[in-house]
This record gives sequence, structure tokens and C-alpha cells, in this order.
Amino acid sequence: MSQKRYFWEIFSFCFLWVALFVTFFLIILNTTTSNTSKQLNTSLEVAERIFDGNEPNSSGAKVEEYFKSSDADTIRVSIITKESDDDYSILFDSQNLMESTEKAKEIDNENLGKEVTRNSSYNYNMIYLACKDKENPSFYVRVSIKESSATAVARNSLIYGSICIVAIMAFYIYYKIRQYQKSIKPLKDQIQRLAYISGEEPKDIAGTDDLSSLTDSINTVSKTLDKKISDLEVEKEKTKMILDSISQGFLAISDVGNIVLFNKAASDIFKYHEEDVLHKSIEVLTLGDAFKLNIKNSIVSKKDKTFDYERDGRIYQVNLMPLNYPWLDGSQTGLAILILDQTEERNLAKTKNDFFSNASHELKSPLTSILGYQQMIDNGIFTTEEDKEDAVKKTIKEAERMKDILSDMLTINRLENKHNQNLTPVNLKDSALLAIESLTPLMNQHDLKLNISLDDVSVIAEKLDMDKLFQNLLSNAVKYNHKHGSINISISKSNRTISIKDTGIGIKQENLARIFERFYRVDNSRSDNNVEGTGLGLAIVKHICQLYGFSISVKSVYGEGSEFIIKF
Repeated sequence: MSQKRYFWEIFSFCFLWVALFVTFFLIILNTTTSNTSKQLNTSLEVAERIFDGNEPNSSGAKVEEYFKSSDADTIRVSIITKESDDDYSILFDSQNLMESTEKAKEIDNENLGKEVTRNSSYNYNMIYLACKDKENPSFYVRVSIKESSATAVARNSLIYGSICIVAIMAFYIYYKIRQYQKSIKPLKDQIQRLAYISGEEPKDIAGTDDLSSLTDSINTVSKTLDKKISDLEVEKEKTKMILDSISQGFLAISDVGNIVLFNKAASDIFKYHEEDVLHKSIEVLTLGDAFKLNIKNSIVSKKDKTFDYERDGRIYQVNLMPLNYPWLDGSQTGLAILILDQTEERNLAKTKNDFFSNASHELKSPLTSILGYQQMIDNGIFTTEEDKEDAVKKTIKEAERMKDILSDMLTINRLENKHNQNLTPVNLKDSALLAIESLTPLMNQHDLKLNISLDDVSVIAEKLDMDKLFQNLLSNAVKYNHKHGSINISISKSNRTISIKDTGIGIKQENLARIFERFYRVDNSRSDNNVEGTGLGLAIVKHICQLYGFSISVKSVYGEGSEFIIKF
């Protein structure tokens, strides 16, 4: 309890009692005044009815007899006549008091019907109320009562009420002082305990009840604790910054399954904010039965465990490491969970395996043909010069095919590793025309119509890459086209796009996602076409686009044709 609050509480209490007392006094005073006024008005009305100004003697005597009393505290009724403006006479009086009428203000016209309080001739205050007689206006009927009787109750209430309220306040102040002293003792004990925790040595406070001294001690201890807390917060922020800078997901749980640490990478993996999961059960992460079973087994066995976990199309390696640490929720042990994204590595390993498998297969076929033809020549199976010449031509053709495959493989390796880049401004129109020129004989052989719209557009690139880009796309448009079909090739400077569209056999929707894979040839899905190629052309196109930040998309309707669109 603060000193300021203590004094305000006492003041408020005292003020409340004073307000109540004043209110009570005003109510009593108003009540007595109202009763007096009612008594005067009633008596005046009765007296006025009894008195008849046309028969003043008889009616006056009746009024005097009706209200006759020797008690000075009762209603007094007088019949007054006005001889002149300054001369008044009392004809009848219920108490036989013939006071001087020099100061009878209640008889003045402006005071008639109003209560007038004044000192009477008998040296005590009287309250007067007068009116003119209705039958004869020269007579006045007046009633009065001693003021002391009207205010006795209110005065007594004020005196005795004051005594009572002072007694109550004195008791209350004594009680509050005792309560204050009782509340100070545990406060002093807590200050000593906090001082011990903070390492401070506060001044001796055992014999003081002064709030300012205690406040000084609290402030001293508080500053020390604030510094320690601030240091802890800094360390906590450092730890959080380190955890959040780790690219791997990291979280820690207690042995009852509550999450106690959760870094930013884990937030990205599980799509939950730290504040949404901290100190909650790990069940909120919807990990799956296998994951939860591994956690349970690792906590029970207190042994490390590693396993794979798939989530949202990504592959993660999860490492569980038991912890022996007392957490805030009362748990004595727990588990550290490190989650490494292995998607790219696994996909790369799979791609490499597939690549070597496909490359071995693709190279094995022409090599087998070469060996077969040469063995048949060597074994004398081919006896005629014509057969030998045909076998040599086929051998050369297969060798060239092997050369193309190896050349394309080396190209992909160079693009992946960004080797030998000689970047210069390259006019895309020149690369497109070069590809058209080299494929013109093949287009003529298929009787294909070529429509071109080529703007002069330069990009910073290696010229060989741009040449291969157009060569591979245009080669596909020729090889997979129908006889008498058409090819549209355009380069738009305003839209920054390249478009190569053919009227060929198209691509099935289920095959579109795979056309940029290595050694995946479009004709594999259309066995009625015998199209030669290495199976690496579109893979090279994809790598070129990735290297220079181009985007490539495909639109195709099976049986109607395909369009490759590159935005750069």
C-alpha cells in the first residue's frame, strides 16, 4: 500500500462521513422547517375562518379562546388592527401578550402571506405569518411560534452527530494505522528477500515504517533486478537470433510434449507462428502418427533417432536428440528436434542417378550398333562391298549420334556450372536466322511453310547459348510437324517474348510436365513417329532459360500442334 493511497483512503472516508452528516442535518432541518410552515399555515387558515371582521369582538374572543395557551412554545394567534401606516394595535391574543407593533414587518403588504423571522419584544426569535381578514381588510390575522422549538431537533442532531462522527473517524484512523503497520512487515520481508536475490545490501529497514525509506530500498533493489532482467532479455534475444538464423528447422519440447523453443525455419516448415505454438502441445503441428511415435520412443529410450519426413511436397531429415533440462512446466527432460530440408539434395541425387542411367542407356545403343556392324565385317558376314559400305555408313551414323549425345551432355554440365561464359550483347534475330538457315533443307524435305516476324532485340548472353536455344526449339518444331504443315517464329521487342509455334502432332497433357526432363523424348509417347534425337534438346533449352532468368511455358493441343513461349 503506497503512502499516497493510504492518505487518500482516509481522506475519502472522512469526506464521505461528513457529506452524509451534512446531508442528514439538511434533511432534518428541511423537515422541521416544513412542519413549522405547515403548522403556521394551518393555524392561520383556522383562525381566519373563525374571525369575522364585521363582528370583531365576538369572533375575536372566539379566536382567543380557541387558541388560548400559556405555553410559549405553542402557536400564538393575534388579531391586529391598523390605525395608520405606523400605528398597529393587538386586539386579541391567544397568550395575552401585548407586544409593541412598531417592527411588525409581517403586517406590511409586501410580507403578507410570507413567513417572517424576527426578534420579538420578549427577546427571542419568532416566526410570523399574517394575512388580511377577508370580511374586513382593516383587520389582520397573525400566527407565530418560537423559532427555538422549530430548530431544536436540528441543533441537537448537529451536536450529537458531530460527536458520533468524530468518534467513528478516530476509530477508523486507529484501525487503518494498525492495518498499515501490519502490511509493512511482509513488505519489508520481501524487500530483504529481493535484495538477497539481486545481490544488493539495502540499508537497515527493520525498525522503520516510513514509506519513503521503504520506497528507496525497493527502488535500489528494483534497479538491480531490472538490469539483471534486461541482461537476461538480451541473452534471450541473442539466443533467438541465433536460432532464427539457422536455416534448419529447430524446436524443443518437454517430456510432456509442450513446445518450449520454435525457430523461424520451423515456422516456415510447419506454417505456424511462434506465438501460436509456444507452450502448447506438439499435437498442434499435425505431424502424423509415425513422427509422434518416433518422438515418444526417443523420449522413453533417451537415444538419438534420425528419420525422413515428408510435408507439403518437401523431404526433410529429422534428428531427435534427448535433453536433460528442467523446463518451466515442471518437466525434467525433453527433446531437441532438428529438421533439415533434403529435398534438393534428394532430387539432385535422383536426377543424377536417372541421368547416368539414361546416359548409359542412350550411349549403349549406338555403341552396341557400332560394335555389331564392325564385328559382322570382321567376321566376314558382310561379303559384298555394297554390304560393307552400308555397314560403315551406319557405323558412322551411330558414332555421330554418340558424339551429339556427349556434346549435349557437356553443354548441360556447362550450363549447370555456369562455365565458360563469354557474355556479350547478342541479337536474338541473328540467332533465329542462323537456326532457320541450318534447318531449311529439313523443312523443305517436309514441305513446311515458315512464317517469321523478327524484331531486333539484344540480350547480354553467350552467343552459343542463344544459338542452341533457337536450334533446339526450331528443330523440334520441324521434326514433330506434319508434312505440308507450318511454323510460326516471332521475336517481339515490345512484349519481350519469343514464340515458336508449329502445326505438328502436339503433346498430350499428361506428358507436358516431363518434356524438359533429360532423355525424355516427346516421341516416346507417340510410337507411330520415328523421330531421331538425343533426348536432351529441351533439357538444354530449360537450363539456358534458368541461367539467364528467362521464363518458358508450353501450350499444346494433342493432334493440332504446340507453342513454346519464352519471356526475357
